[in-house]
Amino acid sequence: MPGCCRRGETRRDTAVKMLLDSGSGRPVGLLWYAEQNGGWFIYDFAVQPQFQGQGYGRQALETLQAAAQAQGVPHIGLHVFGHNRRARELYRRAGFQEVSVLMRLDVPPADGEAPEEEWLDEVDERARVVGRVERQDHWNAPRPGRYVRVINAFVVNRAGQLWIPRRTRSKRSFPGCLDMSVGGHVGAGESYEAAFRRETREELNWDTDRLAWEDLGLFSPMEAPLSAFMHVYVIRSEEAPPYNPADFSGAEWLTPDELLARIAAGDPAKGDLRELAELCRGRLR
Repeated sequence: MPGCCRRGETRRDTAVKMLLDSGSGRPVGLLWYAEQNGGWFIYDFAVQPQFQGQGYGRQALETLQAAAQAQGVPHIGLHVFGHNRRARELYRRAGFQEVSVLMRLDVPPADGEAPEEEWLDEVDERARVVGRVERQDHWNAPRPGRYVRVINAFVVNRAGQLWIPRRTRSKRSFPGCLDMSVGGHVGAGESYEAAFRRETREELNWDTDRLAWEDLGLFSPMEAPLSAFMHVYVIRSEEAPPYNPADFSGAEWLTPDELLARIAAGDPAKGDLRELAELCRGRLR
């Protein structure tokens, strides 16, 4: 049965709630909101794909609306991507109305070439490969019970600080947001380690053969509110990497607690960053 329960950080001006199944207590999603412009603003709201279409999202929004009414909060806001038709329909049924529209024109390159397609392995709930999918097709129209594979990594120094970059404004997804030190999709037929080595080279201009790194293991969206199956890596370094300026506009060293506080205060972050900082906090030292 759908249900919403507080778990995680809760303050007067911000709250992070884990969505739990009221029968089993199993995590099914996440809701993060904070005070903004006299009301509440939803910064992150996600139901894991295998639980979508079962009423969890509707119940969570109804519970949030009841809490706002009880506390005299006059309005609740959020942002939603135009291509996410399922989410937009959910919000409309819950009573949300459009108050602004952000528009974008994708300008083709001068040589007339279309953006290169990126093919990924599609996997089921047990991480078994069941097909292939183009990256944008997967995220634009996710199918229940179907996932992709990604890698993420944190550069960590002896003081326990993480090297946290900010994505460039030109990024198609999460522009201008805080990010993991390294992150990317695992290509079709590619291993997690090969993807980690490739992404580290492309984003940080580092050769992993010359680095001290470790694999923290496989993290599953079946067990945590994550968007994909992922291996998470730690790179030990006292020096900041010579990052690719096409990927990042800058970076800073932050402890996990400092990073989580920044996100809770409203600094925009890439999806899964907050969740990974929470899950790996004790091992990122």
